[in-house]
Amino acid sequence: MAVTSSYRLLHHAKATRVLFLVDRNNLGRQTLREYAGYATPGDGRKFTELFNVDRLTGSGMLDSSAVVISTIQPTRAIGADFQQGELL
Repeated sequence: MAVTSSYRLLHHAKATRVLFLVDRNNLGRQTLREYAGYATPGDGRKFTELFNVDRLTGSGMLDSSAVVISTIQPTRAIGADFQQGELL
């Protein structure tokens, strides 16, 4: 369901990025596998063939990431950096 919603946001609504928050790292790994195994409607290509899916790390995220999977801890750190003007 979440992968389908992400696909619709990125493909039809032209969203530039989707943040998928999880509460534990093992759920992040599971979510990444779900995105990788999802066949998109229409041509059946894998989601990860059409959009870049990455996990947020301490070093941040790639500009090319369409879906970013993260726990709340790295998100807080990025938010603090942004508030201090470091990511502008």
